[in-house]
Amino acid sequence: MREIEIRIFSKGVMTYDIPEHWVYLRDGKLDTIQDNMIIMQYTGLADKNGAKIFEGDKLNWIQFNFTVVCEWDNDLSKFFLKAPNKLDSIGITRFTRNEFEI
Repeated sequence: MREIEIRIFSKGVMTYDIPEHWVYLRDGKLDTIQDNMIIMQYTGLADKNGAKIFEGDKLNWIQFNFTVVCEWDNDLSKFFLKAPNKLDSIGITRFTRNEFEI
């Protein structure tokens, strides 16, 4: 089992070194001590440059020069790529790291 890695976005700042008291479990889900903190979980994948892909990242799909956003689907329990203003989504695990760049 891998360790869950998160970052928090709050007030225009991305924080990777999260103090333990900032995040807790509530009703089986991660929550934060303040409403304006956005939790972004690491997907376990990296882009073509080796940069870690987190939930909420905007990725350039190199082959099509198209921007997608990495999101989490609670119903399917998986990360997926969603094109802004599009209805379709694609499971993130179906692609290789060379296809995307943050």
